[in-house]
Amino acid sequence: MMPVSPDRSLAIPAADLEWRGIGIPVVIALFLAAYAVVVFSAGPHAKAASYLFLIAAPLMAAGMCLWRIHRWKERQGWAELTLAMLLWAGGMASNMAIDLLQPRLGDVPGISMVLYVLYGVPLIFAVASPVEERFSIRAIDAALALVLGGLFWIHIFSFASFDYANKEGISAIRWLFDIENSFVALFALARWQGCLDPTQRAFFKTLTGYATIYLLVAAFINHWISDIDFGTPYDLVIGVPFLWLVHAISRHPVDPEASLRPPSDSFALAIRAGSPLMLPATLLAVSTTLLFEAPAFAALGFVVATLGYGLRTILVQMHGIAEQERLGRLSHLDALTGLPNRRQFDETLQRDWSSARRSASSIAVLVM
Repeated sequence: MMPVSPDRSLAIPAADLEWRGIGIPVVIALFLAAYAVVVFSAGPHAKAASYLFLIAAPLMAAGMCLWRIHRWKERQGWAELTLAMLLWAGGMASNMAIDLLQPRLGDVPGISMVLYVLYGVPLIFAVASPVEERFSIRAIDAALALVLGGLFWIHIFSFASFDYANKEGISAIRWLFDIENSFVALFALARWQGCLDPTQRAFFKTLTGYATIYLLVAAFINHWISDIDFGTPYDLVIGVPFLWLVHAISRHPVDPEASLRPPSDSFALAIRAGSPLMLPATLLAVSTTLLFEAPAFAALGFVVATLGYGLRTILVQMHGIAEQERLGRLSHLDALTGLPNRRQFDETLQRDWSSARRSASSIAVLVM
């Protein structure tokens, strides 16, 4: 049985630490070694083998996310990160099917491009919707994320179809990837720097590292070596973000730097207060890109972003007002007996005393 401690860093068995500290890097090294051997020696089958490795890498990361959820019972973002990994693996599997089973189609987006773009939606939701919010608030955030995914879908097929895409369309989709990846990396960085909770800070730190590496790798692949087919040593680069994520997830669940930040940090408060803007801001940005290709859907995005954020703000304010009223009532009652306390007495006396002075009447206090 694990020892009970308020700091979970003290509750990690030594064997668990040893396995995660040594075993995971060894597994990653063996994975990369096998990957390199297959790519360099498989010959005509190198492309198929490379696809399999590129599917396996995000699936490994998804498995580690699920392990993290099960092992530490953490809610913050790990389920969304799991979904993102599965979407990316699905995109690569679809790409493999198109490339190997239907080579006559050539360089087309198909369902793979849709899955690659949708992969970022749960990540944006994870950084924009605080896990401690009430269900109604998170439901609004989820609705905004779904609309965002729909606009991504529409944006892709304003340039391409399932069976055709010209070079201009492919280029536009790649720039859409850059925008999405940049949003995820910047939002994760902001939440990491503005988070005071050690467990949540550990998640955002991990996501920031992964999103930054993924942003750089995706830009390199999409803009510098986009004409190189799969089955080359460059494929090793594609798997780096996912393998880094596997290693990062296996590390310590709590970020020790969190305890060094002062609780009154104004930047942290600003990030926490401004995080609900992340989803509407992304939705507005994507809607803007659709102004000329699909103006009706662009207008829909503007309306949904505005109304969604407005409704969210109203619900938050309603909850805040109700909470203030509840605390106000509690501040005037004795916690043990539920009877009015000294503060209630002082305020009542002051009010009645002032009223008696204005009306030139008498006032009496009975002490028992």
